[in-house]
Amino acid sequence: MALDGFPANLRLLCSERSSVSQICREIGVNRQQFNSYLSGRSRPSNHNLLKICRYFDVTATELERPSAEFARNRQPATALVGTGGPNRMIGLLKQAMGTKNPSMQRHVGFYHSYFQAPHDPNSIERAFISLYEEGGNFFTKSIERLDSPGRPKTFSKYEGIASFLGDKIFVVEFETLSKDTIVETILYPTYRRSLSYLYGLTFGTTSFGDRAPFSTPIVWRYLGASVDAKEALAQCGMFNADSTAINPTVRKMLRENFQLTGSATTVEREW
Repeated sequence: MALDGFPANLRLLCSERSSVSQICREIGVNRQQFNSYLSGRSRPSNHNLLKICRYFDVTATELERPSAEFARNRQPATALVGTGGPNRMIGLLKQAMGTKNPSMQRHVGFYHSYFQAPHDPNSIERAFISLYEEGGNFFTKSIERLDSPGRPKTFSKYEGIASFLGDKIFVVEFETLSKDTIVETILYPTYRRSLSYLYGLTFGTTSFGDRAPFSTPIVWRYLGASVDAKEALAQCGMFNADSTAINPTVRKMLRENFQLTGSATTVEREW
């Protein structure tokens, strides 16, 4: 490998990401060792070179090119020409959602999720969620049970995949009953010794009417590594925001941590 171009090309690739430390964690390479690649003091083994190429979606041949040529080929205009087809997209999704991060393992377990009802700013919905690991990847199963006055009793079931990226937990779920919506949730992980709450934002569509898009704050309250699923599900439903059934910490996190007035944001049609 021609190292005169490699270190500069690798530095250019790193400059497109948030931090070298994060890159090393996600690739699985020691930071000191990676620094020696950046400086040109050493070259990666074939094994580490393959991991670097896969992470940055480049070939070893491309990394060997003169730095000026490599930089020209990284320009946004050329990056938009050709998508690489479905195989490339599947590969990118596997890279994003298949990241094996030990920080994710400690969040495995059962949760009640709480979020502000998109059609009623004075109500909070509680759902039941399982976050589990299988084959080195992390998945979710969620159930919403709504039984509110003036509306038919409804169930929504979701299955999804979760990933720890850039110090955030990303969850993408598909509604498996109606099969007409995808929901994304972004959560701040906890670094406390005791796992209690995760909070963030969720984006989806309403479960009634014209299924308008909405976003709302969300809190996951940890229930434990094992629970009585029937009992946990029975506790789900819609509650008045001031109900004693809602944990005060959850209510405070929904209302204050996001500096919101207590209402979800919906996108209405204009025609």
